[in-house]
Amino acid sequence: MYRRLSLATLLVVGLTGCLGDTARPDHPENEIALTAAPEACSARAPELAPKLRLPRTETPVSRKGTDPTLELAQVHTVNRALEQAGVWTDFDDGWSLLALELRSDGARALAVRLRDTQLPRNTAVWICSADKRVRQGPYSEATDGELWTPVVPGNRALLHVWVPTAQKSNFRAQLADVYGSYR
Repeated sequence: MYRRLSLATLLVVGLTGCLGDTARPDHPENEIALTAAPEACSARAPELAPKLRLPRTETPVSRKGTDPTLELAQVHTVNRALEQAGVWTDFDDGWSLLALELRSDGARALAVRLRDTQLPRNTAVWICSADKRVRQGPYSEATDGELWTPVVPGNRALLHVWVPTAQKSNFRAQLADVYGSYR
């Protein structure tokens, strides 16, 4: 024997929690399934990321006993938590973006070294040229807590880190150095 249920009855059953524990939004089975981070330096990224202005990148002065032809870049030591240097933006799709713009006048290209880095699952680290034409990444692992990026051209670069919002508190990275290339 079949029994017809009215729409009102179905709504009452659904709203009173008769669907079981897995209907709760905080239940682990109901986490957003995140497979790949959004694209780096996309239109979604905020245009007004904080700017970290570094010292001017200058070519080395000839020093006795040093062969300047072997030097390629100037090291700008920062030693600052990336979470404090950049700004987080949370999106409705379950992703958060940590963005930071780097600048060193005189540099032909920029690269970074992160240390004491902990990247939660599905995290993607990118470094992009300021014009967003050159993108390096995504990087999702930090060997022995360190992550070195390749260079991107120009004296300005965007550092973007996409992290699942639910894992944002597990992200850690120290912006150790920025390398300003002069060759």
